[in-house]
Parts: sequence; C-alpha cells; structure tokens
Amino acid sequence: IRAPTPEDKVTVDSESGFSFDPEHAFEKFDMSSIKDADLQASTHAGLLNFCQKGNCHFQLMADPEFSTNQGIHEPDNIDEIKRVIAEVNEKLDAGINPRDIEDKAIPLGTILPEHRTIGLAEDELSIVFHTQGGQNHGTRHWIKNHRETLRPELFLELLRKTIWNPAAQCIEDINGTARRLVFEHSDEAGNVIATVFELGELGTKEWALIDAWEPDTRYLQAQEKKRKNRGDRRS
Repeated sequence: IRAPTPEDKVTVDSESGFSFDPEHAFEKFDMSSIKDADLQASTHAGLLNFCQKGNCHFQLMADPEFSTNQGIHEPDNIDEIKRVIAEVNEKLDAGINPRDIEDKAIPLGTILPEHRTIGLAEDELSIVFHTQGGQNHGTRHWIKNHRETLRPELFLELLRKTIWNPAAQCIEDINGTARRLVFEHSDEAGNVIATVFELGELGTKEWALIDAWEPDTRYLQAQEKKRKNRGDRRS
C-alpha cells in the first residue's frame, strides 16, 4: 500500500486562480476566486447542465471583497419604479386583491458586474418586478410575509442595499432546473436580503424579484415551525 502523498507535494498553482480543496467540497463555492472569465463562465455553464440533468443542488457565491466599484447603482427608470410601487400600495391599501392588479413587469436594472462573477451569461442579467406576480414572486407573494417592506420608501432602501449595491454578496442557489439569486448585505442597521428567481424553465433569461426584507426573529421562527411541521407529517 502506497503512503499518502505529503500535503506540500499536492498543491498546484493554477493560472486561472482556481484550486480544488476536497475539505471544502460541499460548501458554497466562491466563483470570484476563478480569475479567468472564460473558465468562470464555462464552469458555471457546466454546473447548470449537471444540475439540470442530475436534479442536484449547488450553491455558488460572488465575494464582494474583490469589488472596486463604489456607490449605489440605481437603474435609469428609478422614477417609473417609484411611481409603480406607489400605485401598487394605493391599490392594496384600498382593499384591492393583488390578483386583480394588472400584471406588469417593471425593469429593475441589470445584475451588477460584481454579482456576475458567479458566472452569469451576458444575456441573463435583467431583473424585473411583477406588479401582480404569482404564488412565488411579485406582489402576491410579497405581501404574505413582508407587507411592510413593499412600502415605496423601504422597498427602494432595501434594493439600494442589495441588488443595486456592488458590496452586497450574491449567492446563486441551483436546485435541479430551479435557480435563485440571494443578495445579502449587513451594516450597522442590521441584515438585509433580496431574492430573485428565474421564471419558468432553465434559460428564460429573466430574473423576477421575489421579495426584499430584513430578517426578524418572529418570521424566522415561523418558517422553522413550518419546516418542522412538514417534517413531522412525513415521518
């Protein structure tokens, strides 16, 4: 039986900046550690294909530590966004069912370069908010748990801290053909999260805003109770 290869003999420096560490094989992988853009893109495409065919689960992240971009990057149609969110709130306050709100896809800009380092293709960067949406996105989903964060001022503040903020961390959650991006940011005011997901099958090229919120103990406890109840029913 051969003796194990000494650790100092198996370290290989890669021109791309990537190295595989088996000890951390099942943790979130920082795609920004791959410096070669072509390798980054091909690695991401390969993982998507593997997940789609094998119905498996991966998490990739883009580390904002490498960002040289400064400031918040609001989209050019910020006035339209303010107006539409205000109109949605007026209808909800008037007691109108979100199912009766006309569904419009409002552009929220594109995914920032710092967040694209998870390997996103150039043609899948658009983020939209659906004024009606469905069970898992847009107004219909948002008001189930986070009605207060759909208010215009807080809505914009949360997006400025997440999807429009190059310093926010972006995590891509790939589960079979389902894809979700989670934008997280922490400061002295606390933690903020915004999530988007790819509508339809893999490759629809549009990310729909699910919600944006500030994690609080009550909500997290409620979600944990739901997971426990589902587990109890299965057992």
